[in-house]
Amino acid sequence: MKATLRHIHSVPLSIALTVATLIVAASPARAQIEETASRWSASWSGGAFTYDLAGTGTTAFVAFRGRYALTRHLLIEPGFTFTAYKQQQFGPTTPLGIPEVQLQLQFSDRRVRPYIGAGAGMVADLRSDRSGSPLIRSTLSGSGGLRVRVAGPWSVGGEVRVRSIDPWVGSAAEWTLGVTRRF
Repeated sequence: MKATLRHIHSVPLSIALTVATLIVAASPARAQIEETASRWSASWSGGAFTYDLAGTGTTAFVAFRGRYALTRHLLIEPGFTFTAYKQQQFGPTTPLGIPEVQLQLQFSDRRVRPYIGAGAGMVADLRSDRSGSPLIRSTLSGSGGLRVRVAGPWSVGGEVRVRSIDPWVGSAAEWTLGVTRRF
């Protein structure tokens, strides 16, 4: 009789230990999958591009940026911005392509996520010079903004990005609104 009771008590104990082992083993795997899945995101944005180049003014721009979370609070953001500005009052319109990379510090991993960033890249005057290639200048940038998760993998955000072009010859500021999707 004692052997039977011991056997009966060991079956629920064995089941409980097996279930607990499966839960513990599955939790890190699930967390790892969720963490890996949310490390990448892409944003589409646009707004006002205020410039002081070979003329001053404000024009529209569009940008596509990817983000990779190096840690919960440190992100790397490669991106491309396109705009066209008017040189002088009656001068030609100059299309610009701006590929750059920023390192960003995000202050929260919750629903509302403020951040700051700094980066470098190039500004390409997409009209060609006499040799047929675009004119390229370096750029340094700084940004500050806020991202807000709205539903599932989607977020919206606002940002101000200031840049020095051909350091310290020209300058621009981007006033941005955008949509982000986490993958």
